[in-house]
Amino acid sequence: KLLTDFGYYLGLPAPLELANDDEDLWREFAQGYTSIGSSLGEADRERLLRLVPVRDLMELGRRAKSEVLRVSDLSPCPKPDFSEIHGWVDRPNDNIRRSQEELRQWEERFNGTWEFLQWPLCFTSPNSNFTKAWREKFSPLRKWISNAALCVAAEIQQAYREFRLARGFVTYADQIALAKELLEHPVAAARIREEGFRVILDEAQDTEPAQFSVLLEATRPAHATGSWMETHRDPPPPGHFCMVGDFQQSIYRDEIGRAHV
Repeated sequence: KLLTDFGYYLGLPAPLELANDDEDLWREFAQGYTSIGSSLGEADRERLLRLVPVRDLMELGRRAKSEVLRVSDLSPCPKPDFSEIHGWVDRPNDNIRRSQEELRQWEERFNGTWEFLQWPLCFTSPNSNFTKAWREKFSPLRKWISNAALCVAAEIQQAYREFRLARGFVTYADQIALAKELLEHPVAAARIREEGFRVILDEAQDTEPAQFSVLLEATRPAHATGSWMETHRDPPPPGHFCMVGDFQQSIYRDEIGRAHV
């Protein structure tokens, strides 16, 4: 209803059709999407695609659903220093020597022209000092990869949503995300609140943060600005927002990010 009545503020087409199963849409999008990593510089894009499969990056963007991926500026890719690993002298054993040889070969490929690199294996026990040092030396590179992958996931998420909208389709997650955008739009938010909606929310413990924000923000006074969860100013008038739930009956309590008391 919100998207049908006020979606033109976001430039949405009308009417919109709900895609309950977007498998065919995703397949069509994925087959035609050839600009993955375009949000990165060419050098960073090449580094990332040598270490992370394209399929994994695509799925990362798809799985974000209604969660807004926020990215910051990507720092330069660090150059790992493994001299401590290669020079390890604390009771060397066969597993340490195997790990060092595995790392030596991986470094040659990393510094060479191999198109795709699997992560090298560390053969020592998880709690050994050697393994801890191994993880520490790889940590900066892994953090950079995580940040770069998030940039690409955000790019894919946006491109896929535009692809769906161009064909007049939205997913359930789209409805939530777009309704949230409407209630962040300075003109659309006021128009929606002028409708005087009254929300009665049952099973509140299973409402994800974006859903909760839409339902709460829609009932605030027309002049309200910002997010009530952040500002705590201009709450819904008495009788306009009511919720009931029981956290012990949450069906999403084990899903990180899905819903949280």
